Amino acid sequence: MTGAGSTRVLSYLNDVAPKDGTVFGMVGRGVALEPLLGNTPMTYDARRFTWIGSVSDEVSLCVTWKTSKVKKWNDMLNTDFTLGGEGPGSDPDIFAMAARNIFGVKTRLIAGYAGGSALNLAMERGEIDGRCGWSWSAIKGTKPDWLENRNINLLVQMALQGTGELKGVPLIMDMAKSERDRKILRLILSRQQMAWPFVGPPDLPPERARALREAFDATMKDPTYLEEAEKRRIDVKPMSGTAINGLIEELYATDADLIQATRAAIGSGK
Repeated sequence: MTGAGSTRVLSYLNDVAPKDGTVFGMVGRGVALEPLLGNTPMTYDARRFTWIGSVSDEVSLCVTWKTSKVKKWNDMLNTDFTLGGEGPGSDPDIFAMAARNIFGVKTRLIAGYAGGSALNLAMERGEIDGRCGWSWSAIKGTKPDWLENRNINLLVQMALQGTGELKGVPLIMDMAKSERDRKILRLILSRQQMAWPFVGPPDLPPERARALREAFDATMKDPTYLEEAEKRRIDVKPMSGTAINGLIEELYATDADLIQATRAAIGSGK
């Protein structure tokens, strides 16, 4: 169910799906914050959903195609280039706007691409220079040949904490020039902690919610699943549904002035 950075999925779960545990979804990590930071009125309250768990946390990257003049962080600050986006609330759009508005990165966002595969094809065709918000685990799992052949430039890590696998790639948090900018980035990048969230509708019977969460937690420890995940180069560092709920509650308690500053930074408000 594509559209609007997964907001259609949460709206469906909220308004249409049966509230009995038979329907749940996997959504973009930023969709829980769309009512808080987005520019489009939402019918749902992310705090009311049944968050089941996330397979891992995540480090995302801004990358450009090998032919782009932008090959490293300093180039982003000094050279005009284009980044592709998917839609409001999606990582590619949010991260591109944050880089531009907080750091003065000289990028123009071209939105409307239907997912990661379309963004990758657009890079290959030369329609755009690159994309932001591309998960490191997804790059390793789906495009190992691009890494081996150096088809893409890895510009900056978009996360609260970097990974040791990318020691030569700067962390966006280290680029912040003030404590206020760091707080804004934390609000934007906290979604990385719940990188691949599974979620059920609001108002599930407690026993159904418990059963889904327990099944997810058991899967994350299942030897067969872990073996398959390793084969597919999927990192498994799970976050429980209860922990996701706690994180969302914490983010929604952010001071109003900081929320407004964050909205301005990602282009969804002033």
